[in-house]
Amino acid sequence: TLYSVARYRLDPLPEYGIFLPGREPFRNRIVTVAYQDERPVAFGAMVWLPLRLHATAQDVLHLGLVVTTPNRLSPNLLWQMYYFPVFYVVLRRFPRPFWISCVSLEPSVIGAVSDHFPSTLPNYRDHRPSNGVRTEIARSLVRDHGHEFGAGRDAVLDEETLVIRGSCRGPSEALRTSYRRAAKYSVRACNEWCRDLLDYERGDELLQLGRADAFRGIGLGVMRRLKGR
Repeated sequence: TLYSVARYRLDPLPEYGIFLPGREPFRNRIVTVAYQDERPVAFGAMVWLPLRLHATAQDVLHLGLVVTTPNRLSPNLLWQMYYFPVFYVVLRRFPRPFWISCVSLEPSVIGAVSDHFPSTLPNYRDHRPSNGVRTEIARSLVRDHGHEFGAGRDAVLDEETLVIRGSCRGPSEALRTSYRRAAKYSVRACNEWCRDLLDYERGDELLQLGRADAFRGIGLGVMRRLKGR
């Protein structure tokens, strides 16, 4: 099922995560599959990553790879691939909050995360430099867990912008694309921000980080869904 969706969009397949042989990659992943007329049209593979920082322990749910047969992450697919699994984890862990992370070069994904997880930075509406625990988490993700999202060995994190330079020059090479071919977001400002921020030829990706709990970040998305927006 996963391979049928992936091969529709990706050739060759990435060389990390669920595309590796064996069951080990599924040990810390939440895999969601969306169907249309009994045919799989999308899947998401989130990764649970407990981090040990210098002063604290931090739990991160990495939103992971999302592959869709349409060339755009529609609101309905956004709900199935992101909100439902994240809200499920929120309920399971209540009242303990955790972090969410996303690594992507697709403006459609970066924009969706920016708008529907309000605590997530950086985003196209808020360009504040990273600092404090957010920077520590980003550093740990790239240094210790880059293999979970296919970052190449030579990938370098810009700790101010959270751009991972050359991230797609490695196991995730199959995901590297030009800005022209990248799936765009419905807000032009987001597309232009991604174009200016990321070097698509080099294979840059953006790392976004935010907090998730029952009232912040997730709540707004659920309200929008219930209102049909």
